[in-house]
Amino acid sequence: MIIDTHKDEVLLLSYFQHCIDEVSSDSFLVGYAQEKKVHSFQVVGAGNYIMKHESIFHSQDEDFLRCAKLAYLFHDIGRFEEIELRFKNPDKRYDHSLLSYEILKSYPQYSRPEILLSVKHHGHMIEALYDDEDYQALAGSPLQDKVKKIAFLVRDADKIANFYLLHRALEKNDKAILRLFFYDLPPMLPTEKALSQYLSSQMVDINRTNVADTLLNYYSWIYDLNYKSSFDFCSRNGTFKDMRKLASFYISDDIIAQKVEKQFLSSISSQ
Repeated sequence: MIIDTHKDEVLLLSYFQHCIDEVSSDSFLVGYAQEKKVHSFQVVGAGNYIMKHESIFHSQDEDFLRCAKLAYLFHDIGRFEEIELRFKNPDKRYDHSLLSYEILKSYPQYSRPEILLSVKHHGHMIEALYDDEDYQALAGSPLQDKVKKIAFLVRDADKIANFYLLHRALEKNDKAILRLFFYDLPPMLPTEKALSQYLSSQMVDINRTNVADTLLNYYSWIYDLNYKSSFDFCSRNGTFKDMRKLASFYISDDIIAQKVEKQFLSSISSQ
């Protein structure tokens, strides 16, 4: 089934172009915006791959499929607004997931729970979705099941696209791309909480002020992949091949870095 999203892509690109116009004097933010535009379409490809290879999507109707495609197409539309805000207020942090949600909520054609809730929490711990009042209001309904399936799809597509980008950056020693993930921070010791979470095979809380915690958060994404085809995609494309090296780059203690690398390799082999 072919679903035409051309008009929706034009809307996404209009937010991208507005961002480029606003931050044109900052070469790093221009590059960041350009990378995020590419990422948006890579996530579309990843989402299409998952839906093609997961049987639970094969029986879904056209309305479900369109909502899913719109959710992963627009998951980062707020990223361009975030970049503009960072340009104006470089010391502040903004939640691009919530910005994406607020943008889509302003368009009646996208104001559906399947799209809004999936986008709103794609960058958060999954508990944020489960605790959302709008999600809880759907309890036990077929609509809540649709939201959950699409939310899992968006989360997986986003993660495997980012995993692949990290893999390619390491292959090419692309420091500009690595900077997007790790903010040019020096190697650090992970916090005790983050290390404990990771070594216990749990999702690690997001902490962008500590580069070691940031790495552990990325590594722990493996524990948040919801569909088998997501992991298969990463394995077949060699996505995890060089990622273990990141522990020695961003963790300042060699012994801890070795423990983390061992855990990463164990996590991959156990899937």
